[in-house]
Amino acid sequence: MNLKEFLKLVEIQTKVASIFPMIIGFLYSRLSFGSFRGFASLLFFLSLLSLDMGTTALNHYSDYKKEKIGKGYGFEEHNPLSAHGLKQSKVRAVIVLLFLLSFALGLLLVGQTDYMVLFLGLISGLIAIVYSKGPIPISHTPFGEIVSGSLMGGVIFFIAVYIQNPQENWIFYEGGGRISLQLDVLIQIIFVSLPLVLGIANIMLANNICDMKEDIGNGRHTLVSYIGKERALMVFGISQILILLLLLIQMLSELFPWTGMLVFLSAPLLYINTKRFIQSPTKDKTFVSSVKNFVLVASLMVLALLGALLW
Repeated sequence: MNLKEFLKLVEIQTKVASIFPMIIGFLYSRLSFGSFRGFASLLFFLSLLSLDMGTTALNHYSDYKKEKIGKGYGFEEHNPLSAHGLKQSKVRAVIVLLFLLSFALGLLLVGQTDYMVLFLGLISGLIAIVYSKGPIPISHTPFGEIVSGSLMGGVIFFIAVYIQNPQENWIFYEGGGRISLQLDVLIQIIFVSLPLVLGIANIMLANNICDMKEDIGNGRHTLVSYIGKERALMVFGISQILILLLLLIQMLSELFPWTGMLVFLSAPLLYINTKRFIQSPTKDKTFVSSVKNFVLVASLMVLALLGALLW
């Protein structure tokens, strides 16, 4: 397996969905709590990237093994194992190595922080595996959007903030089955992550809208197959509006800096991208609009936080 085939297998271009929440979490922690730990952040980045790549490779491998319908649905083109003739043994080895690397780096991160990071990391890793593997992978159910959005947009953001402030004990095990929570801080972090959660869930939703016929033919019953294509497209558009409304509420409640108004400058482009996808949802031409919307909003959130820090 050469480098090009490896990058196709792990879909390196899609890693923005996990990297942006991490970067935004780092910047938000520095702005709101005055803390940033470089080495811990580097460990988290490398562990997260390895886990994300391993999960993507596992998803392709599982699809290849379970595929019932190939011809007529573009399976031979979009699955790297078929498109590049990758050997299953090599793909399995890559998956195992990526997961082992992620776990090893995660243990180093725990040594820099505390056991809460180990708990969150193990839960995230388990969900990532169950998302793509098992009798009924989560990605093949109506819960794929919720799980992927919450994990990649919410949990990643939370860990990115938490590892900068492990001494704050926002979540603390007191012993005897009792856990102490600083609910005000936890609610703040969760609320700030919601635009990222919705943005990533929308990418997953757009993907499932485009793959509806193929998914149904292969026995995958995603959210789109339950609510129908038209309602799914409506949810896609409403979610994009909710992202902007949530950011506005965050700024009004002073949970996000006023420089976040930068995001609203992108509203016309967000509208064009959203309309283009809703009018003609196809994998090869308009699916990228959902990714562009997420990258645009997330990039402007990064600039807004950098601006607030410099201010």
